Amino acid sequence: REIVSQDGEKVRLRQDTPRGLMEFTVRETVEENGQKVNYNSALVEVHEGLIEDQTTKVTIEPDGNGTAITIELFAKVKNVKPVAVRTGLSKSARGFQELVERKFNGYRSYHHKR
Repeated sequence: REIVSQDGEKVRLRQDTPRGLMEFTVRETVEENGQKVNYNSALVEVHEGLIEDQTTKVTIEPDGNGTAITIELFAKVKNVKPVAVRTGLSKSARGFQELVERKFNGYRSYHHKR
């Protein structure tokens, strides 16, 4: 995923997928309430591609001695069968897990060195 441009809360993104290039604009907001963070993204405009609708909500909050990350994603695409989505799902989930682990491992390492 590549950021094409940003104007305040509006972010124009370009993503190359097995179904072709998608380019679309989302509105992103981040709200912080103490130690709790809410990130929201919603589709504003489609410039190119099969995406018809999209919303993402991520909540990061303390949970006992750790952190709870809750992700809700809704997307609607045209001319794509469920089996096509399923085949990439486990790869995407692994990629997200690796991203979170890198971020938190790097965060811990950085703060322990200080």
